[in-house]
Amino acid sequence: GYLMDTDPIIADVKLGMVAHVTFFNTPMTGIIIDSIDTATGEPLAGSVFEVWKQNGDKVADLTTDATGRVQTNTLTPGYYVIKQTYVANGYTILTEPQTVEVKAGKEPVYVTFESRSPSNLIIRFEDSITGIGVADATFDVYEQNGKYVGTYYTVEDGSVPTLNLPAGFYLIKLKDVPYG
Repeated sequence: GYLMDTDPIIADVKLGMVAHVTFFNTPMTGIIIDSIDTATGEPLAGSVFEVWKQNGDKVADLTTDATGRVQTNTLTPGYYVIKQTYVANGYTILTEPQTVEVKAGKEPVYVTFESRSPSNLIIRFEDSITGIGVADATFDVYEQNGKYVGTYYTVEDGSVPTLNLPAGFYLIKLKDVPYG
């Protein structure tokens, strides 16, 4: 889109002469938002953003594609606030809302939001002689301060499916083992 030049122009038309009047329409531009993993720089698909005019009017709700990128439609010049409201796969949003200025006739404004991947814990229970994983063992997991996180069971290969936990220290207690 374009910003329409709405200022009138006074033309001095003289007998036998051609008067020229030119109006300029300035191209509007937008905002390109990237969502990335802070540690790897990899793009994060499915991140959700809100775009607001600085005056508080909501402009758009946008979701990043497989490349971790999304672009607004063309915007009128002014200040905009971009806020990330969701990031997929248990990631934690690290970037505060960002205010940017969109200027007419300029390149799009590029903004990057970073998120941290969840911490993972894998618990495994093996037969001490064969080294083969054992199913149906039961574990209780607690935060370091003693707060109960949950009870988990090993699957066929002897592991507890990956637990996405906040970074920190955890106490893991073997609660029960299968008979055999």
